[in-house]
Amino acid sequence: MDKNLKEIVEELILSSDKVKNVASLERELGLSKGTISKWNNSNNVQSSNLLKIADFFDVSIDYLMNRKKDNFKNPEEWYRIDTRNLTDTEIEEIKSKIDEYSKFLHLQIENDKDTKKTNKKT
Repeated sequence: MDKNLKEIVEELILSSDKVKNVASLERELGLSKGTISKWNNSNNVQSSNLLKIADFFDVSIDYLMNRKKDNFKNPEEWYRIDTRNLTDTEIEEIKSKIDEYSKFLHLQIENDKDTKKTNKKT
């Protein structure tokens, strides 16, 4: 069963550390109390409110409307790491591991290309 807008917003709230509940989101965005609770379907939602929610959670309106499976506007956001609660040392360690893994993947790709070239010659 498809999720309605209210359920999607509630899931975004649960996965976010920006707000704790629907009421705090409504206050943060300047929406009237109970506005989101009324959103069982998208027919009664003002587009300006959809835009506020999308911008607040950095998701697309298509995602809010349950049209897209991915919730990020930009595919690069799929790899975003929340570093707000990490020390500088921990951040540097993560960067180093990502760099090592990236080099490893590049080597794998090159090895695969070489293997394919060799196999074509034989």
